[in-house]
Amino acid sequence: PNLMRQDDVQLRPDGVFTLLRIPDGRTYDFTVEWTSPFGTTARAAVRESPQGLQNRGSITIPVDDISIKVVDFDDRPVAGADIGFGGQAVGKTDSQGVVIIGQVPLDNTYAVTVTKDGTQIGSDNIRFTSSRTSATLQAGIYDITVLVKGAAGQPIQGALVELVRGGTTIARVATDSSGTAVFGKVVGADYTVRAAYEAFSSSANLARGTRSTTITLDLYTVLLGVPMTFATFLALIIGLILLIIVVVVIVSEYIRWRGRRLGIYPAAPPKK
Repeated sequence: PNLMRQDDVQLRPDGVFTLLRIPDGRTYDFTVEWTSPFGTTARAAVRESPQGLQNRGSITIPVDDISIKVVDFDDRPVAGADIGFGGQAVGKTDSQGVVIIGQVPLDNTYAVTVTKDGTQIGSDNIRFTSSRTSATLQAGIYDITVLVKGAAGQPIQGALVELVRGGTTIARVATDSSGTAVFGKVVGADYTVRAAYEAFSSSANLARGTRSTTITLDLYTVLLGVPMTFATFLALIIGLILLIIVVVVIVSEYIRWRGRRLGIYPAAPPKK
């Protein structure tokens, strides 16, 4: 039976308690419980006499500080992420992606959530024990790589690529010599990427978790600084061929006419 009255227990803020009016010479079952802000309870029980308990000096309950590290899809630390633990907000990750949570009852499972920029990017149920006081959680943060190429398959350098979420442009990057634009450490969500070069533009929709895409612009080539589509380039080539033919015909006729004037070529026969 519970032989203690509430008034016989004095507990100090530093965790030291005093039990009053306990007859010595007998053995008692002492049970200590502590309920955390996360709704879990740590419990310890010992069987001792009052003098034995006094000599023991302390009762250890399974409570410890635990650490959670948040990494992205490439195992890079995620800084500034909001951590939820056991239904409570416990703070943000530091520059190493780590948050320390103090006085956690062990041998319990806790729901851990990770939120960044208002979007939940990770969650898990993790059991912490005396042999496991740390955990690593992979969150939905990753790089998005966009390849911009022309109608002939050539990479387009200097194209402006925009990353759009919910109708708002959140980042802009220009493509390099390989036609590639990289958006680093993007929060996992649905995105639209838009690419533009001169008068040419196109876009692609990326579902959450998509890490790369290719955008093809209707740009076939750039001639004398003028960007052209394949149709424009083909029309130009045909026009040049026709122009060459016309010039050849005109020059040929002129040579023949000049030759007749100089008597090099026989005169044309009279018409009947």
